[in-house]
Amino acid sequence: MYQEPSLHETDAVSGSLADPARRCVKRMPDLVGVYGGKDEAKHSLSDLGRSFASCDLVCGITWIATGRIGDEFCMTRCHILSKPDRSATYAGISETGVLPPESPTGDIRTLDMTPGIVACVPPYWIHRSVITGDRPLAMSFCFPADACRTAESLGARPA
Repeated sequence: MYQEPSLHETDAVSGSLADPARRCVKRMPDLVGVYGGKDEAKHSLSDLGRSFASCDLVCGITWIATGRIGDEFCMTRCHILSKPDRSATYAGISETGVLPPESPTGDIRTLDMTPGIVACVPPYWIHRSVITGDRPLAMSFCFPADACRTAESLGARPA
């Protein structure tokens, strides 16, 4: 049986899909080792919740709250796909941010994310998203379903 093609609305203000199958909100206590501080939402993910078959894709929206924690901009945990030989794409929906991928040899690139820009993170590069604007950053993401992201390899607890 084949899956049906589908359309999904995004809400750049809330940083979510209008009809997500899954939604995950990260609050300050969930980000131990990244920030310290109040119990407020700083990052959320919502995705279409399709299969995890190697032939499928995980697509969704990542949202990062505006502001700083101490001297740092708000950001996601540094992560890599669980199958590091896979790529990921990110597309800017609202506001501005930076995607600073790091190569396996430690080289860092700075990819400026704005609405309408698409970034490709190649295999084996760890990465995170950092907000630099005055309002929450929303980006769409897509990667192979059999390579769900992981934080364990970077010394952090799973996201």
